[in-house]
Amino acid sequence: MKDNQAILFQRFRDIKFWYKTAFGQNVEQLFKKTEGGYIKALSAVRNVILHKGGTADAIYRNEVQKFPELKHVQENKLIELDGEIVRKLRNAAIALGVELLLFIDGALEQSTPQRT
Repeated sequence: MKDNQAILFQRFRDIKFWYKTAFGQNVEQLFKKTEGGYIKALSAVRNVILHKGGTADAIYRNEVQKFPELKHVQENKLIELDGEIVRKLRNAAIALGVELLLFIDGALEQSTPQRT
C-alpha cells in the first residue's frame, strides 16, 4: 500500500494516524510519552529546516511550545540548535523507534495463533 501511495508516511500526524489505525489507540501514547514527546520537537525542527531554511514560523513556534530549549526563538528568526538539543532529538527518535518495534512485536505475538 505504501508503494502505491495509498498510505503516506510524509507527515508526523500521518505516521501517528497509520500506526494507530494498524495497532490501536494505545500506540499513540508512545509518541506522546517516549523521551518526553520530543519526537514532536524533532518533527518541528526537521520541517522548519527543510521547508523554511531554519527560520521559525508560527507553526514551528506552536509545535515547540512545550519544549523549553526550543520555544524561545521568535518568529522569522533562525532556530538555534546545539549539541545537547540535537542529542535529545536524536535520542527521542531512537527511543521511539525501539518502543514502536517492541509494541508491534508484542501485538503480533498476541495475534499469532499458538500451536499445541
